[in-house]
Amino acid sequence: MFDISGFPAAVLAQRLARAGAPFVGSVPGDTPLRHRGPCPPGRAGRVFSAQQLLLSARTLRRPVTWTDPVTLRPRSALVAAVPVELVSPAGPLTLFGEWTDARGLPRQCWISSLTRESPGELLRLSRLTHRVEADLTAVSPQVGLTGFAGRSFEGWHRHTTLASAAHAVRVLAAGSAGGVGLHRRAG
Repeated sequence: MFDISGFPAAVLAQRLARAGAPFVGSVPGDTPLRHRGPCPPGRAGRVFSAQQLLLSARTLRRPVTWTDPVTLRPRSALVAAVPVELVSPAGPLTLFGEWTDARGLPRQCWISSLTRESPGELLRLSRLTHRVEADLTAVSPQVGLTGFAGRSFEGWHRHTTLASAAHAVRVLAAGSAGGVGLHRRAG
């Protein structure tokens, strides 16, 4: 899961598809996409923005509940998904969006190569970046992951490898104890 708004979406999606790496990525609402599958008359083959496609799919929105990976509180939003492809083909993708206001525009748009996942599961996956940020902020300074100044490349590599292992142990141990690093799945 990542924000691809700073990169050309087509280039990044093509590279990830070639590498066989599944992804969920945030995209700007003006990302050009083509609807894949049956289209209303006059829309087949035309390019639309992510927001236009999601607005046309408003009737597909369903409530989704997930557990916030940072606060561990239940949250909910309206989510809809549309099968799409990028203007420069990168294979089949799913465009999905989240609404917090049923009358407005989608709050956020994502594309994913995980075309068989439900919109709810895609939204839950998109939230994992928040858990990674929280773990990084809480644990990295304690295990020395941010202390790399003044080392040779070999020294830095050794230090970063050991600090990364310590980080993983700390997060996984805290997760099993119910603290930082807890990754619960919402039903």
